[in-house]
Amino acid sequence: MRILHISDIHYREYYEPVNEGYLGVVYGMTSPLVHLEKCFSSISLSNIDGVVVTGDLTEKGSKRDYQLLKSFFIKHIGNLPILVALGNHDDKRAFREGWCNQYSILGKDVPYNKTVEIEDKLFISIDNANTLYSNGGFTTEQIEWLEGILKEKYRKEIILIFHHNLISVQKGIPAADPIEDFIELVSKYHIQALLCGHTHYHYQGLIGNILYSTAPSMSFRGHNEAEDGIVKFEEFPGFQICEFSSQGIKITPFYLEKEPRFIQSIIIGEINI
Repeated sequence: MRILHISDIHYREYYEPVNEGYLGVVYGMTSPLVHLEKCFSSISLSNIDGVVVTGDLTEKGSKRDYQLLKSFFIKHIGNLPILVALGNHDDKRAFREGWCNQYSILGKDVPYNKTVEIEDKLFISIDNANTLYSNGGFTTEQIEWLEGILKEKYRKEIILIFHHNLISVQKGIPAADPIEDFIELVSKYHIQALLCGHTHYHYQGLIGNILYSTAPSMSFRGHNEAEDGIVKFEEFPGFQICEFSSQGIKITPFYLEKEPRFIQSIIIGEINI
């Protein structure tokens, strides 16, 4: 089974015309739809069994933004199963109304959780994002919801997807907190992989004995090469393919350009990715 893993799209139909700070970064980047189209055309979708998107689908988007983004996905991937997790830049109410086509009276921070079966595996999206807390974390209610699913589906091979990273060594971005109860819970079950986003960089490692991987960003990324408080932002859009077989799991990142394209540099205090 081969899964296309995309993350951190940060789509908007229109971006605020600002030239400085974080808003200047998103205004100055190429439309993520351009990157997505290159992604879909660069792979053989007939060899893909499903798509996962691990958060920040939009840049604080509206109902219409989610509608347009979903229509774009459907146009290119057709009937392939797709499962998304929400990030700290997603508006949960607008997502429910635009992507899910559901009228929602739920608040913008009510978690979105979902499951989908792809072939013989169960993919679970658990929401560890909060628009008021950029580092994310798993609430007691979320852990209880996940535990109920894992107990019911314990015979399944399971892949968990979420937005916020669980390891703080990833480009200096803090890990979601708290995660102790989450790690204790997943260690009891047959979890094949933990897939996430948020850092905008590919990463692969282990949490306990579970494969853990972060996908590259489909929008921008930032890095600080010196201890001067200045972060350089650039485009180097990418995605990854997750292959599940009897021999194990292989995750391969791919990039859509040969070299990064510089956008601008900003002060760390102005950033909330």
